[in-house]
Amino acid sequence: MQADWSRHPYAQVHIVQNPYQQYNKYTPILDRLFVPGKRYFIRLWPQPGLIGRDEARGSKIRHIAYLGRPDNLDNELKTKDWEDFTRQLDLKWSLVDEPDKWADYSEIDMTLSVRSFSQSSWYFKPATKLYNSWNAGVIPVCGPESAYIAEHKDKYDCIIVDSYGELKEKLTKLLAEPSEITKYFEGAKKRADDVSVDSIVNDWRKLAANHLNVDLQLWRGRSSLYRYIYIYIRWTGYWINVFKNVRLGNTNTSA
Repeated sequence: MQADWSRHPYAQVHIVQNPYQQYNKYTPILDRLFVPGKRYFIRLWPQPGLIGRDEARGSKIRHIAYLGRPDNLDNELKTKDWEDFTRQLDLKWSLVDEPDKWADYSEIDMTLSVRSFSQSSWYFKPATKLYNSWNAGVIPVCGPESAYIAEHKDKYDCIIVDSYGELKEKLTKLLAEPSEITKYFEGAKKRADDVSVDSIVNDWRKLAANHLNVDLQLWRGRSSLYRYIYIYIRWTGYWINVFKNVRLGNTNTSA
């Protein structure tokens, strides 16, 4: 199971959390050379115990929030200018950094998930905040991360913003168009089925039946010589990576 770290040297298959991790273009050169193998994308599970938005709030946007660690929010969204801007629009802005509150969307109308406006692809990060927003029935506003872009299928399932200025412009325009707000709420609810627990369970079942079982049988049929070469190549790649990290001063050399 490959998350934010590099590939495991001895695994034949890696399950990735961002679809872009399946492509060599987004894979470090050492991994390409010494840890080849199949990669499959499966969405991460939504927030456990998630409390959805209270539908009695109607189709109005009164409260916009970020749920997560402050370090993972763009600095421009932690400024007095942003606070003043939301106040001028008569919006409540919340930066929810307490983990025990990350499951409660009952009084939230819109989420803001912008790690950075730097145009970095963040190809190793998942779209978890987007999945949670859809499951909670709130309107998601996201930065230009690869995971969010990959999941963006319809105009009304989320709002992608490339800059702080574009965020302010789109938010101002949206609040002036109540009919558009309704469409975004409806769009979020439609996408919830795609990222529900049942849907992800079904994706795992398909992966196991159609791919992992086939990969397992293929590995079992390999010769002893093939397996020896397989282990040797990955052993070599592992130690090259260890020496590279030591040279760069990175003491975390674990696989």
